[in-house]
Amino acid sequence: MLVFNPVFRQAGNVSLVQFGTDYADTFNYIAFREASQKGLISITEVDSSGNVNSLMIDNRSDEFVFLSDGDLLQGAKQNRVLNTSVLIEPNSKIIVPVSCVEAGRWRYTRRDFGESEFYAPSNLRRVKQVAVVTHLREGHGHRTDQGKVWDEVSNYASLHKESSPTSDMLNTFEKKKHIFDRDLNDIFPEAHTNAVAIFIGRKLVSVESFNSRQVYSQYFEKLIRSAMMDSAVHHDDRTMNKKDAYLKLERFISKLTEIDFEKHKAVAAGEELRFASDEMTCYELNYEGKTIHFAALLSSEEKRDKIYRDSRGMIVINFGHFKGRIFRDILRNDYDYAMRIMLSPELSEVMKRELFEEALRYAPNR
Repeated sequence: MLVFNPVFRQAGNVSLVQFGTDYADTFNYIAFREASQKGLISITEVDSSGNVNSLMIDNRSDEFVFLSDGDLLQGAKQNRVLNTSVLIEPNSKIIVPVSCVEAGRWRYTRRDFGESEFYAPSNLRRVKQVAVVTHLREGHGHRTDQGKVWDEVSNYASLHKESSPTSDMLNTFEKKKHIFDRDLNDIFPEAHTNAVAIFIGRKLVSVESFNSRQVYSQYFEKLIRSAMMDSAVHHDDRTMNKKDAYLKLERFISKLTEIDFEKHKAVAAGEELRFASDEMTCYELNYEGKTIHFAALLSSEEKRDKIYRDSRGMIVINFGHFKGRIFRDILRNDYDYAMRIMLSPELSEVMKRELFEEALRYAPNR
């Protein structure tokens, strides 16, 4: 993934870097919102009895239609969230795997599903994707652990001090929406961008891109609203600055090249690349060699890089003999060891460059 024209924005303790990618607008497709507004698609229970973990999608258009794993679907017998992103082929019907986010209802409020204003929280998406990777490895398809999904819904409501008679995740969002929408007035999808890196406090929590700039703009508000909801319960009042945000994004992109992705057949059109660890889940939906959707969801647990900047902006070394020491001090007191740190195989090229720039500024005259 190549990054073009990054733009930094901030609202409270949520910071964004929007950017363009090398694959922007290389494939023609539309999002569920547009298809639904034009009456070209319907999402329903699989039959009159229904199945908690499956829904039917009927694409009656001549277009490919995209839905994201973060889409919260509202209606029918109970609200659901998709287990994975899907690209539905033109004029086709398909059954897709979903998870329930409303445990206390099993009755129709309407015959089909509509788009909600909200996007699933980052941690819920991580829980789903970890389970999906496990089940794919075992040959069980794109299943999640429904019990863990319900636990996440319950925990989310509890953190926000909300409750719902049907244990509905959308209820939590709707009750808090007015608080966060004020901040959305000053943040909007930037021209020529199709991707965003989101930080809460000083921690990178997600990176998400869409092939289509138009589809990105349709998802943007939901993505940011979800991040703002997450930020309210993370209790991290630190703020990110533009330089550090760009650097953390650069480091992340560099790390992607080191990941050994697993390849799986997609639920609908295309194929998926997946990776899951304790720190991050990462997946990409491809069609004919083109990235349609990419999402990396990082753990909310704080984990330091090999080098990081403290609250004063000082570079701190997080490995080896001088672990926990400020690099600038090491330069002054043990220049030779500082040079060995800069050449360490434990550091990425991006990190080495950052230390080299620091050394040019602060190394003693020799």
